[in-house]
Amino acid sequence: MKMSNEEIKKESIRKEDRRNLPLFIVVLVAAGLIGGIMGGSLMAGQNIFVLFLEKLSTMGIYFSICFGVLFILAGITMSIIIASLYGSAKKLWDDKENVDDNWEIIEGKLSKALVINSLNFIVTYILYACLVYNLGNNLKVLFDIFHSGKASPMLLFIPIFMLCTIGMFVFIFLNMALQKKIIDLEKIMNPEKKGSIYDFKFKKKWYESCDEAERKQIGIASYKAFEIVNKTCIGMFVAITLIGMVVKITIVPILVVGILWFVQTISFGIESMRISGPGYPGVK
Repeated sequence: MKMSNEEIKKESIRKEDRRNLPLFIVVLVAAGLIGGIMGGSLMAGQNIFVLFLEKLSTMGIYFSICFGVLFILAGITMSIIIASLYGSAKKLWDDKENVDDNWEIIEGKLSKALVINSLNFIVTYILYACLVYNLGNNLKVLFDIFHSGKASPMLLFIPIFMLCTIGMFVFIFLNMALQKKIIDLEKIMNPEKKGSIYDFKFKKKWYESCDEAERKQIGIASYKAFEIVNKTCIGMFVAITLIGMVVKITIVPILVVGILWFVQTISFGIESMRISGPGYPGVK
């Protein structure tokens, strides 16, 4: 008896599931065993782990100083790299006789500059947050070391906090200035591109001015990024859960990762349904 197309498809699905199910079960069991071993190890070495964290907490002032140095070095270094890539691309663009031959090279340099520029924003925020984290207590420890606790750390808290904040804004505005130059050159090279970086809807307008091929590239990159972030959230969730079994870290880290994971997944799902619905361009 001849099978219908639906029956053929169902049989194909069953064969595919039977082929992948054994490996899936093995991976799940292995992951469970590894998690159990790690959890048991943390429980067995709980006292050592707690002492290690307490030791780190007493070194907060030294970490703060290191983050401050990294904050300055990272901001300056990455800005120099971005400016160098932009300058190199601009020089090739100004060479009008060979601009067609250099077009892909210019685009490549500008793309790298934009990626590093985005990373620079993230690194600046992270290092600034680490620098000012527990700043009051770190200064108190510093005063206790050098002044035997007789002086007040509040004498330096406000000026140091303001100095750190001013430094962060300097790097932010420098990043924005470099980003504007890169975007402006892209708009000159591709006149169809629209949007000002000072416009809150810049990304939306820029995307709308992209052609079909560029949108496809963005879609592929976005999906891969979505998958990577999903896996990262799972890894972080497992790590935080294991650490929370032996150390009082509160539920804040779990909630932060969970909220980010939830927002990413729900926004991806809602947007997928929206663009696949009637009335959306390209959908009948």
